Amino acid sequence: MKFIMLVALAVLLFPVSHACAAEGKITKMAREAGFTSCISTVARLEGFLSGKQNYGSWSFWSNQETDRQPFNASMEVSYSDGGILVDFTVIPSPDGTCAYTYTKSWYTPNSCQKTLKQKFMQKAVLKGKLNVHVQAYSLETAEVLLQKAGSGCMVQKKEVGFQFTRQQP
Repeated sequence: MKFIMLVALAVLLFPVSHACAAEGKITKMAREAGFTSCISTVARLEGFLSGKQNYGSWSFWSNQETDRQPFNASMEVSYSDGGILVDFTVIPSPDGTCAYTYTKSWYTPNSCQKTLKQKFMQKAVLKGKLNVHVQAYSLETAEVLLQKAGSGCMVQKKEVGFQFTRQQP
């Protein structure tokens, strides 16, 4: 009897667990394009960068040796108070790992000084200016660039990962 109940429970839960593990649209596009050597990195970045919010995207890849070339995606992640533009690139490495880079860009009506006081910037360390108008800050795993834009501030958060985890296609 317990066995039958366990089988029934497993059958009922299968659609739920399958739905939870549904592949994101960028990951699906990468897989369909033949970019599978770094598919787990694409999936992890897509989930992390979308924050499970509504988003639109487009992607770029090579038609020749797709699985050995960079894969790039751009996303507009939508929130109730605006959107964030995200761009990420994943590159296969010969050792079976993948490198990645992402940039998140957004405008805030707050001044750059007020932006520095936001929670995500609490541990930021000033690195200096890129040239004249852009200040560079370092966080634990990312870099943040701030540029005055009217009365507000343009923010770019960037991260690069080298030899990211071994892939599981």
